Amino acid sequence: MLSKQAKESIKRYASIIICLVLGLTVLMQAGCKKEPIEESPETTQTTVQETTEATTAETTAPEQVGPVSRLNGLPMDEADLNRRILAVTFDNHPAARPQAGLRQADIVYEIKVEGTYTRYMALYQYEDPELVGSIRSARDCFLDRTVEFNACYAHFGGSYLALQRIEQYQYSDLNGMSNASGAMYRNNDTGKSSPHNVYADVAKLREQMADSGEDFDVEFIGYPFNTEPLAPEGGDVAEQVTLQYASDNQTSYEYDADTGKYLRYKEGTLDVDENDNEPLLVENIIIQKSLSYIDPAPLRTVEQIGSGEGFYVSRGKYIPIIWDKPEELAQTAYYIQTGDEWVPIKLNPGQTWIQVVDPDTPLTFE
Repeated sequence: MLSKQAKESIKRYASIIICLVLGLTVLMQAGCKKEPIEESPETTQTTVQETTEATTAETTAPEQVGPVSRLNGLPMDEADLNRRILAVTFDNHPAARPQAGLRQADIVYEIKVEGTYTRYMALYQYEDPELVGSIRSARDCFLDRTVEFNACYAHFGGSYLALQRIEQYQYSDLNGMSNASGAMYRNNDTGKSSPHNVYADVAKLREQMADSGEDFDVEFIGYPFNTEPLAPEGGDVAEQVTLQYASDNQTSYEYDADTGKYLRYKEGTLDVDENDNEPLLVENIIIQKSLSYIDPAPLRTVEQIGSGEGFYVSRGKYIPIIWDKPEELAQTAYYIQTGDEWVPIKLNPGQTWIQVVDPDTPLTFE
């Protein structure tokens, strides 16, 4: 059920869409041509297909066969569907790149922290890399997301607010400065200097989870997926996507038509995995607009409980969405408009990046 804030967002979108439809109707009646009106950035009307077969291929996914991961949509053994999710905080300072182990993540969040910097948090259930890093400290904004999946949260230290919250609510965590010191270490072979060189052996993290009684199956909602990849219906072109977190912090994506996935860039440099030097291949991009501000200084608060607007990007197209998280423990839900209804997004199978940005963050789609 949608929260009150989400319903208000829907009303705003509905008003815009009604105005667009009325204006479009007048133009069609006044015009002397019978050709379909060309799609524009202000509309989300689906281009008329030349054949019924083409329309069916674009909008209808085959029926799902067998169990799939609720984090990445790929086929998965039924016995592993509720495997405990491991969440890891990644350093994203320029001196920490490239990071190790991001290619195997099911979902990755990029969220702004102190100053102009962002950090990542990756979720692992489907497949574990051998090595992850560099790892940084816990932040409240990532705890907001780990609790959605009852994940075990790996980090190296943390802000005093995050550590207090972990202690107060007894969240499952692996802290490299205390209970997980045997799994995390300073990797001096990377050429990176402290504090950008903390890494972890993921098998040892899993062992630590088992030793502390935290390696057990958990229930979580997850996300629905298409059986086969589909471009967002009625979407506008998104072959190049740019998010300007700050003047010195840019994230961009470039659509690769050969793979149907996006290559990812930081400050114009291709994102590769440090473990094998292979590029990250992203299937879904969710841009979530959430207000952030410094409080208490120097820490940043990100408002992720509530609802707001954003965009869903996949297969070279993007569409507007709304997001909704009514309470702390609820999983953030994402909705697209289908006719007169707002329905949960069906993601395409593969890796998803969730880009949490301020509402006024400059965004471009080309």
